[in-house]
Amino acid sequence: MKTKTLKDFKSKTESELVSLLPELKKKLQEFSFGLKLGKLQNVSQISKTRRDIARIKMILSSEYGKKS
Repeated sequence: MKTKTLKDFKSKTESELVSLLPELKKKLQEFSFGLKLGKLQNVSQISKTRRDIARIKMILSSEYGKKS
């Protein structure tokens, strides 16, 4: 999984970010279940996904004035 930067997210439109947020939350939930079941190989995926969610929320609140 390639690490996305803030610049990558800022280049997306508001609607793209809003649609990406639930996908990342679902992925985070799957990673958490995989960790508890012992099936997750790369544990760092959880923190990367959490950071991506935080980046999207920060961009939405600062640039578009939306609270998520």
